[in-house]
Amino acid sequence: MVEAQQTAQPKRIGLVRLGFPASDREAEFREGLREHGWIEGKNVLIESRYAEENPARLPEIAADLVGLPVDVLVTAAVPPTLALKQATHTIPIVVVAATDPVSTGLVTPGGNVAAFDGLPADAASRQLEVLREVVPGLSRLAIVWNGANLAGQLNARRARDAAQAAGLSVMPIEVQGPGQLDAALAGLRDKGAQAIFLVTDPSFNRKQVGELTTATGLPTIGQEREWADSGCVVAYGADMLRMWRASASYVDRILKGTRPADLPIGAPPRFELVINAGTAKALGLTIPPSVLKRADAVVP
Repeated sequence: MVEAQQTAQPKRIGLVRLGFPASDREAEFREGLREHGWIEGKNVLIESRYAEENPARLPEIAADLVGLPVDVLVTAAVPPTLALKQATHTIPIVVVAATDPVSTGLVTPGGNVAAFDGLPADAASRQLEVLREVVPGLSRLAIVWNGANLAGQLNARRARDAAQAAGLSVMPIEVQGPGQLDAALAGLRDKGAQAIFLVTDPSFNRKQVGELTTATGLPTIGQEREWADSGCVVAYGADMLRMWRASASYVDRILKGTRPADLPIGAPPRFELVINAGTAKALGLTIPPSVLKRADAVVP
């Protein structure tokens, strides 16, 4: 099979990211392709495009790739997927990770999208359990999300429901894009917040968010590892590197003839817990040994 693939015209994959190049994630995707016999430069070509955190560029990028054309499109998150869906109803789209791909309208019966769910319905409850261990006595929680993102709205509702079910008082902080984060986060501690639950959003700049949340003096939990790497005290969520590798299996099946509509919604291979010990120390917060023992990584 691999020999036949190598003698045929190379397949072309369009890779779309809302942010900037992420060499680690894309390396995992390429490794996943290699595991299925797809070697870049031999039997497959990858056309990568980056919106550089500017959602307004997505329609142009989508039109560019559809016009090449490509055999399959690969992306992550809801906004870029919606842009790709508007550009083509026929080219298969594989979504590495998105919140509830059915409820957010990505995956439809007979449609051209196959997806992995990066934040299952119980994710917010699991994340909140970790945050309550890190912040003993937590009673008032600020939940911050981007209301311009359908996935952000859904994840915020799930976080709010989980917090209220745990008996916590919720401070809802909705922004309409990353430009409003600075003002939205200012003064949260003075308003009574004891911690921040940051709903992940592909348009948020991680370095900026890390600096802003640290400046609040409040421990913050993010839903992907990069948030802890960038300064948030804790991150607990799907192992995105493994999800990028796993998504290559869907690309492989589609390139071999499987219809996207026939592929099930993929689940995260695992969740990973990351603690930023440096930020915790700066905030005067002691991370319980039980949490540190379970952590997949501790950022100094």
